[in-house]
Amino acid sequence: MNLHLRKRRRRWRWIREALAAVRRFGVWLWSRVVLVWRRFSGELKRRAVLAQLEPGDIILASPPTRRLSPVALVYRVVLGARYVHSMIYIGRGRIVHTTSRFGVVVGKAPRGIHRSDRYTILRVPQLSLEQQRQLVQEALRWQGRRLDTAGLIANVPRRLLGVPRRRREEDVDRVWCSKFVAVLFRKVGVELVPDDQLGSVTSEDLAASPVLQRVR
Repeated sequence: MNLHLRKRRRRWRWIREALAAVRRFGVWLWSRVVLVWRRFSGELKRRAVLAQLEPGDIILASPPTRRLSPVALVYRVVLGARYVHSMIYIGRGRIVHTTSRFGVVVGKAPRGIHRSDRYTILRVPQLSLEQQRQLVQEALRWQGRRLDTAGLIANVPRRLLGVPRRRREEDVDRVWCSKFVAVLFRKVGVELVPDDQLGSVTSEDLAASPVLQRVR
């Protein structure tokens, strides 16, 4: 009798373990399906946004605070900046922007560019094809130029105190992301910000520029 009960208990325990394993596999499989679908739908949205872009479009980034670099975090907390990075689109899904490690680089457009809560796209209306071509060529010539980290940091107290920085010719070659974009457009005859702001321009200044129109 006891042997028969033990066999039944072992059988039911095996069945319960098998059902639990099937349930865990089902949960895992469903999570994979959801993940693949999100990536697929996100990629479709990304491609739809990229199809709307033109060379010379400006992309402003507003990452979540937890993902900010120390300098970007200071801009967010101290200056109250929503946008902390600027990029210029050069076509074929590529951008030119600045990084702390490599300076001015060419890269792929952000994966989440379709997210309107993270990225804003601005455009200079009626920018000619020749101006677009010049912008792309000039942007590519800046590859490898080092990021002016010192100027970027010094910009914070200057903005807090409202002290304008007089632009000097040697300052034009010392750039960070938003200044890089503003300088490029000046080279093709478009002033995104007044002359007295060029030496301390931020992504927020670009967002507020009356010269630019929002694409999305």
